[in-house]
Amino acid sequence: MENDFKYIIQDFDGVYIGAKYTFDELVNGEDVPPKLQGIVYRHLMGELEPETTLESQLYYLTSEDPAFKAYKRLRAKVKYTQKRKNDDSRLDSRDMKIAKFVEIPIDRKKELGIVIRELEISKLGLMSFGV
Repeated sequence: MENDFKYIIQDFDGVYIGAKYTFDELVNGEDVPPKLQGIVYRHLMGELEPETTLESQLYYLTSEDPAFKAYKRLRAKVKYTQKRKNDDSRLDSRDMKIAKFVEIPIDRKKELGIVIRELEISKLGLMSFGV
C-alpha cells in the first residue's frame, strides 16, 4: 500500500507520475528523468517542504501559484477519482487539464471526494521546457 501511486511510466506521448511521490523523492529518485528532476526542483517545488506530496500540491494549487505556470508549460493533466453523483459507494475516474482543475474550489473538491491519482506531463511539453 505504501508504494501505491508511486510510479513513473513513460510512453511516446507522456510521462505519468503517481501522485503519492514526495518532492524529495522526485528530486532525488533514480528512476526520475534528469530533466524532470531539474524542473521539479527549480519550478514546481518552490517553498514547499520536501515531504509534501505531489497530490497535496495539486489539490491546493491555484492559478496564482508560480508552479501553475510551469504545469501549464508542461501541458499537465490531473487524473483523479471522485464519488459518483447518486452512489457514494462507487468512484468515477476522470482526467482534466491543469488549468481546468485549479478552477474547482477546494470546498467543491472535498464535497466531490476528489482523490488525485496521477499527474500526466506531455513529452512535447517536457522537451520544449527550458530549464
